[in-house]
Parts: sequence; C-alpha cells; structure tokens
Amino acid sequence: MKNVNIEAIKTFVESGRKDTNQFRKLMKVEVKWNADESKPQMSSVLETPQGQFKIDIDSPPFMGGKGASVSPVQLCLVGMLSCFIGTFASICAEEGIEVEELSGIIENNINLERTFGISNAPITEKIKIILNVKGKGDIQKAKKLAMERCPAIFCITNPIPVDIEVRNS
Repeated sequence: MKNVNIEAIKTFVESGRKDTNQFRKLMKVEVKWNADESKPQMSSVLETPQGQFKIDIDSPPFMGGKGASVSPVQLCLVGMLSCFIGTFASICAEEGIEVEELSGIIENNINLERTFGISNAPITEKIKIILNVKGKGDIQKAKKLAMERCPAIFCITNPIPVDIEVRNS
C-alpha cells in the first residue's frame, strides 16, 4: 500500500505495547464564531506535526449561513470518510493487500425536523460509505477490520458520553 508509513505504525504499536498510555491521545480542536457578516460564520486553526492549517466553516443558507465555505456536516462527513479510508489503507498495508487506487464517497441522509424543533425524529437516518478499490487480496477482510478499528465508525456506532460545559467569559 503506497503512502502508508508501515514502519512508523509498527514502531508506535511496539512502543504502545510496552506502555499502553501511549495509545491514549487527547484530540482537541477550537472553533471560533465570526461576528463579521462579510466572512464565513466560523473558523478553526488546526495543529498538525507539519504546522497549522486554517479552515473556514459556514452553514448553508437554509441553516442561517451564506454557504460561503464548507458546512459543519460536510466537515463531519469528510472526517468520517477520511478516517475510514485511512484505517482501511493501514490495514491493507499491514495485511499485505496490494491497492493501486482507493477512493470513497459518503452519503448522509438527514432529516432536519428535530434541528428546527418540528419533531423528535432522528436527524441522521442513514450513512452510506462506498469504497472504490482497485487492488489484489482480501479486500472484504480489510473492510471488516476497518469497520471494527476505525475511530470514526466507533464514534457513530457506539454511545459516547458528551459533556458540554458553558463558560461565561
């Protein structure tokens, strides 16, 4: 599998087996609301080992934004799909599955009745991921393992406590 540093993964896993605390990582992102109506509603500066990246976020017009940038739901879907594809690619590399091409599409059927206080219907009715894989080997095994191991898939298929703290600054 190209573009997967399997040696870095092996080193991390071996190190983590000696000290399992290394497997625990705090992921933290800050999003700021923008009161300037000429700009997208929100922005975030994301930290990576390679530096900082700023992204703008704006709700679509039917949600009160201008649609001037990616929406929060689009970012959620990109995160979910890229997490799954990354997990799938890593598993292919670990299992020696040859993959020449890999891409995916994610679809989210949403019902905004709850969002607008109309009903208590579920907001997300269905999420569908379509993987396009050109390769040799047990692709179905890799899919099964990716579904079991992907952090994003875990988050949407298991109840996770959410603690929201509002600070008056």
